[in-house]
Amino acid sequence: MKGRSVSPYKSINNAISTDLSGEEDPNDEQAKDSIFFEPMLFARLMAKAGFSLKKFATVHGMGHNTLRGVERGNGINPTTAKFIADKLGVTVLDLLAPWDRRYQPPKGQMSQVEWDHDGYLGKGTLASNNLYFIPCRMKHKTTANKLGRGKYYHLSLLKLDVRQDMQHKLSRHSDVCANVGQHPHVAMNYSSGATATCEGWWVIDAWVGNESLEQKLQTGPWPVERLPGMLQQVASGLDALHRAGVIMRELAPSHVLLTDDLTRAVITDFELAKLLAEVPSVSGEWQDGDRFRAPEITGTNATAAADLYSFAQLAVAAINGGLPEEGQESECLSGSSLPPKLRKLFLQCLMSSPSKRPQEIGPLLDELNRWAEKSRA
Repeated sequence: MKGRSVSPYKSINNAISTDLSGEEDPNDEQAKDSIFFEPMLFARLMAKAGFSLKKFATVHGMGHNTLRGVERGNGINPTTAKFIADKLGVTVLDLLAPWDRRYQPPKGQMSQVEWDHDGYLGKGTLASNNLYFIPCRMKHKTTANKLGRGKYYHLSLLKLDVRQDMQHKLSRHSDVCANVGQHPHVAMNYSSGATATCEGWWVIDAWVGNESLEQKLQTGPWPVERLPGMLQQVASGLDALHRAGVIMRELAPSHVLLTDDLTRAVITDFELAKLLAEVPSVSGEWQDGDRFRAPEITGTNATAAADLYSFAQLAVAAINGGLPEEGQESECLSGSSLPPKLRKLFLQCLMSSPSKRPQEIGPLLDELNRWAEKSRA
């Protein structure tokens, strides 16, 4: 690939050189394979180039349905893939999806030394800091049965000076983990750092389980009998963050990992957390439309009350199997199995004005502890 002193894709380039040249050999089984682009990367590059799907199709004489298929994750033939990539100013390999068998993530020096990549945990995600990452399962190379959850941040589409400026933001996750220390409901970070070519950034935490709370809720509401324990654990993790001087700012089901037996919940993804001992420069990075985020969050403006708003929305999602129609959160809580005092506290946490919410998690955690203890009796 252009500008790379070391290419982790060398073997793949050799294997599909016929594909990338645009000349398909009908006897080459590799050339007959569909190529899969990562939809989010494809959409980002289209937007960066100033194209809608319709405009790109019109300008370059392509079928609109073909482009819609790419956006949905459908495979395309190598010649079409090469044509699209050329028009977007990248290579086919820049756009490969993790589920394309030719894809390999660039591996930094620390991951080559300590960790082996052991499969993907889902499709790529656009984080609130506008960076794209793919969650992975990792195996330690020298310690048997030591697993990790890796996140690989793609930085290759950014200029080198911008990548370097990103490092203080990407290292915040490990800073938060270090501030909190070991806690059963807060992610434990193993390592974090840039790849050898600075084209990506690895974050590797202790393994929790295969699914997040968001993924689990796609199948329906959280089991009623497990609700007290799960909410109590998330609140405990949030309390640990606040005691360490950290405001999460974007607590949501996607940032809560679950053990496979659903007995433990762990808060993770702290790249945009606020460390109260300093003023993070993240103003203007927030994506619009996130209903889990408190309405007052605009860059550095955050207190514990913002996290309590997010936590109340998370509780609503767990009870309902996802957020109800906007404005129906109170009705969802009112019709739930929550104890009356706890229900009242959650309703207060949903107030749009932060001054009308509880200012600390202590009272909420106390009630959750009582509810969880009663449910175990």
